Amino acid sequence: MIQTRYNPVTYSAPSDSESSDDETVESFIKLTISSKNPCQPQVHYHSSCRHYGKATHHDSQSKKDDNDSRARLKLHQISLAKARNLVQEQNKKRQHEELQRLKQHISSLNSQFNQQQTDLEKDFATYKASKTKVVDDAIAVDKKNQEEEMKNKAAAKEKEEKEAKEKEALAEKNKALALKNKAEAEATAQKNKKLSSNRGGASSTGLEEYKKHMKVIENYKTVIKPKLDSNEAFRKQCFEARRLIKRTVAQIQYKSQVILDKWKVLENHLLKVKSQSEDAYHVLLNYLGKALLLQVRQEVDGAAFSAYFLAKMTALLCGSVPDLKDYIYGRLLKRCPYLVPNFFDDNPNLDHSAIKRLLHYQYDEQKNEFQPFLQHATQQRCYVMFFAALITTTTNGPGLPNNPFAIGLGWTWFARMLNMAQREINPLLLHGFLEIAGRHLLAAYPQQFPKALRLLYDQVIPTIPVHHAKDNVGAITSLKIYLEDYFQTGMLTPIPEVPPK
Repeated sequence: MIQTRYNPVTYSAPSDSESSDDETVESFIKLTISSKNPCQPQVHYHSSCRHYGKATHHDSQSKKDDNDSRARLKLHQISLAKARNLVQEQNKKRQHEELQRLKQHISSLNSQFNQQQTDLEKDFATYKASKTKVVDDAIAVDKKNQEEEMKNKAAAKEKEEKEAKEKEALAEKNKALALKNKAEAEATAQKNKKLSSNRGGASSTGLEEYKKHMKVIENYKTVIKPKLDSNEAFRKQCFEARRLIKRTVAQIQYKSQVILDKWKVLENHLLKVKSQSEDAYHVLLNYLGKALLLQVRQEVDGAAFSAYFLAKMTALLCGSVPDLKDYIYGRLLKRCPYLVPNFFDDNPNLDHSAIKRLLHYQYDEQKNEFQPFLQHATQQRCYVMFFAALITTTTNGPGLPNNPFAIGLGWTWFARMLNMAQREINPLLLHGFLEIAGRHLLAAYPQQFPKALRLLYDQVIPTIPVHHAKDNVGAITSLKIYLEDYFQTGMLTPIPEVPPK
């Protein structure tokens, strides 16, 4: 019996590609009819015949199946067409969406590109600006350096010209100063010559009195001071003894009881030291004289009334300790040579500096110059006021010594000042003297002193030379007003003896 195998109908799946649709349809309608299998061994002929009828029947059935297949195929083709259209629509939609996405992406890329381009332009602009600034700064620095160099050159040139002018001006100034000094020297020589013939530069009797009082001080310098410098034990003894003097002098004031108490302290201290050592006693006398005069210079200028109580203390001490008088009066005449009076300007061998040193102008070592005229005159006026108070102080009272300085010393000094050629400092000294001693001299010399005052006003004041800086003009005017007030009232108004309330 022969078995025949038929291959089944084969369908191909539809492709997404449009070009393969016809091939798909053809492959779909093909019928694979059974055929002999070349690999099948031959069977018996009878077996084939026996099956022939079945095959014929099968062919008929196959035709019917073919018709059905064609119908199904047609339906399938319709379905495929719809599917194809659907796929095409979807493809178009996807393509459209992809196109939109691509457009958006391209737009985004364009935006990014534009932003990057803008950033690059900004960065370039910043970079360019920074480089431009560097170049401009370099140019500015170079320009500034050039200007500075030109400025320095101009300044150096200006400085050089200025120094040349200053040098020239200094030369002219020195030349003018030399001429001025020469003229002043000639004028001084003429003045000295005139002074020599016009009562001189010093009172001869005043110089003799000064030398007499200075003998004690000269003896101290030659005998006692060397011992003080070389003997350590003696110097220590004197140093301890001087402490009480310094402290007590600083405590003196205008109250009478205080003056008496301090006088007793100093008197007892001096006499106690004298009983122990005569040399130490003279050291203390010399130191006390210096301390009292230093107190005069420090206090009288600011508080004129202090001249009274300092003079009273001095009068009491000199009355109870007579050895002190020469130390006090000798040093007073030395510190204020105008009380001699001695102006030292009648010696042609002395220059201005030497005369100023002898007149006790203070010298400033740092400024390399003497103190101004008015400052010197004010200090010297303090000593004159102290002198005026000293000669007019009364110490009458139980147990009190007499004042060894008589008022006649004041009258003598005043007369000498009027009889000598006048100097620039005289109005300050005379006014200060009259403000303290004037009323006492009127009482002591009621006939002579008013005449001396009239002589001073009418004949002496007009001859007082004016200071080159006019520093004594005010003093001349004040002295004239003071005298005019006396001529009207008959009284010389004194400085009060106590501080103003």
